[in-house]
Amino acid sequence: MTTCEIDLQSLDTDDKIHDFFEEVLDLPDYYGRNLDALFDVLTSITDDIVFECVMGDELPSCANKMLMVLEDAAEANPHIWVDL
Repeated sequence: MTTCEIDLQSLDTDDKIHDFFEEVLDLPDYYGRNLDALFDVLTSITDDIVFECVMGDELPSCANKMLMVLEDAAEANPHIWVDL
């Protein structure tokens, strides 16, 4: 099982969010860099992975949206866990 720490405070732009997941998950060049594409990628993961989320007092709006996608993907894919 892989563990991946996500500092949600640092993901304050859409580009930073998608750069992070491209690096961590080694996404293909055709990755769409939007939340729908992220959900599709996350729900297709077949190796077990835990996303440990480090949160501050108030999340940037885009990080909050990404967190909702991550939690939805974890509900749909038994290989993903989100630890808040």
